[in-house]
This record gives sequence, structure tokens and C-alpha cells, in this order.
Amino acid sequence: MSEEELERLRSLDWNDLGLRLLVFAKYWAKNHYFWTEGRPLAEGKSPDEIAREAISAFWGSVRKWNPKYDVLTQLKGAVRSILWNLHQKKSSKLTAPQPPEFFDLYVGEVPDAATEAASQDYCRAMFEALYKDDAVRNSDELMLIVMAYEEGAETIADVAEKTGIEAARIYALRRQLKDIKQRVLGTLDTKDGNEKEL
Repeated sequence: MSEEELERLRSLDWNDLGLRLLVFAKYWAKNHYFWTEGRPLAEGKSPDEIAREAISAFWGSVRKWNPKYDVLTQLKGAVRSILWNLHQKKSSKLTAPQPPEFFDLYVGEVPDAATEAASQDYCRAMFEALYKDDAVRNSDELMLIVMAYEEGAETIADVAEKTGIEAARIYALRRQLKDIKQRVLGTLDTKDGNEKEL
């Protein structure tokens, strides 16, 4: 990996990417592998572990980043492959993991219209819930940061450019926003006592 690629990856907001990847991992596990909140996947794994494994595969050089494609798209491809492998069990053992080239088949893959709509609906619901959260409503800075992410900001520099807030302040606010997002994500998953479609 070149120094330029490493710098690009380091500049990304991994808290935000991690949360988005977790949302996707839950969505994919629920819709393709009948996972429900509170019940483990095969081998006792959770969507959280799958998301972390996908990120680790790239950072550990098991999988090469492709600068032509969005980082989140590549991470989603890794999640799909990990889940697929996890459920191809024989005699309580996983099949051999797919080689790195396997991921290339999924990079940039466009999901069917229903899958894409459901995923967009969930993200839209997450942003709506963030806007309604008291902590966000009572902070102009947090509100601006949420708006920046909704508009596609990925790095601290992107957020600073869209909001006019200094990078050092964004780092502090981002820690606060991470806790808020986790709380909001939990309410979406258990809204009205029912599983919400991801």
C-alpha cells in the first residue's frame, strides 16, 4: 500500500464508517441469513464481529484496497463474503476462505432495488432519529456535523469544509456523536418492541 493510500485511509472517519458497516452487516445478516437481534450467527459470531473482521482483513493486508472504489463499498463486499463463508459449514468447520480476488467480484456490486431501498430507508431513519435526539437538537455544532455526514462527508477535512468547525473541535464532538449514534441505532433495532428491517 502506498503512503498516499495509507494517508487517505487514515484521514477517514473510522467511527462513522464502522457504524455504517455495522448497520450493513446487521441488514445483510438479517435478510440473507435469518439473523435476529440477540441471537448469534454461525460459530457464535455477531454482526459486530463480522464488521470488525472485514475492516481487519483490509488493514492486515489480507485484502488490498482498490483506490478506484469507495472504501465503504469494499468493506460491504468483505462483509458479504465473510457471512457467506461463515454459513458454508461442513462438519462444524468453515470452508476455506475465499481468496482476495473473490472480493473483486463484489466491489461496486449494485444490490437489487428492494435491498437498496431498504438500506436507504434505514439510513434515512437513522439520520431522522439523530436530528430528533435532544443532544443533537440542543447543539448547533452536532447538528452541523450530522448534516455534513448526511451530505456524504467521510473525512474530518470534509466535515470541517462543510461546517466551518475546526478539526480539533470536530474530533471532540465526534466522540460525543459516536455515543449518540450507538444509542439511536439501538432504538431503531428495537423500535416498538419489534425488529426493524435494516
